[in-house]
Amino acid sequence: MFKRETTRYSPSRLFMSWGGFTLVELLVVVAIIALLLGILLPALAKAREAARATQCLAQIRGIGTAVQMYATAHRGALIEVGLAHGGTHANVQGAWIGTLSEFYGNALINRCPIDKSSDWPQPPDDLVWQQWFEEGATGSPPSGDRVRMSSYGVNGYINFSVSGNGPYKNISELFRASGTIYFLELTEVGDYALSDHVHPETWALNPETEAAKQINFDRHLDEANYAFADGHAEKLAFRDTYDPDWSSMPPQWRHNLYDPQVAR
Repeated sequence: MFKRETTRYSPSRLFMSWGGFTLVELLVVVAIIALLLGILLPALAKAREAARATQCLAQIRGIGTAVQMYATAHRGALIEVGLAHGGTHANVQGAWIGTLSEFYGNALINRCPIDKSSDWPQPPDDLVWQQWFEEGATGSPPSGDRVRMSSYGVNGYINFSVSGNGPYKNISELFRASGTIYFLELTEVGDYALSDHVHPETWALNPETEAAKQINFDRHLDEANYAFADGHAEKLAFRDTYDPDWSSMPPQWRHNLYDPQVAR
């Protein structure tokens, strides 16, 4: 009689039989995880950027609303600028950065959440500047001329005389307020990073190159945020705000949302 042999499986062998992975299987799992991360991470980064762009849009809209409140409180008068390009703060108290503070009431509204300019006040000076803003930006500002005070600036067409038009002193003079840009996003480097206004009238010959020296027009996924003279705000591509047509002389405008005379 033959004796049947039986195979005994230990618990550890059973576990290896049912629960183990071969090297090939592990590599497949790792490849799938890497593929999923490659798909998800860019989507998460875009979602995060979209959220920051929305926050920035809310801030610049808040400044636009403050301009409307200021005009209402001052018989339609428009705000002034006072921070020169290059860092000489000629008239901080009279500039919008100070006069609007009582209407928006929070210095943090001045800074876009992704603005990384190195010209912002650094610790511990940042606390001194923040306190100065919270106190209404009155009196002499803290020492140090080369300081960035805002991510946003005023359209110079409004505050300066350009081609015989302007400056505009009262909101009633802006007949196309809903189509005229009032505030935009400043460049983060160079002299205009320290100013509170820009000069779009200097951009016509080479728009993107010249504008990039003064504004940041692609901060948010190739677009930027703008506040208009009627208080509303939009995120727009630069060419939808400023685009001269040089095919005829004098040149015509496909878009110019800065000049109150031609803005639509």
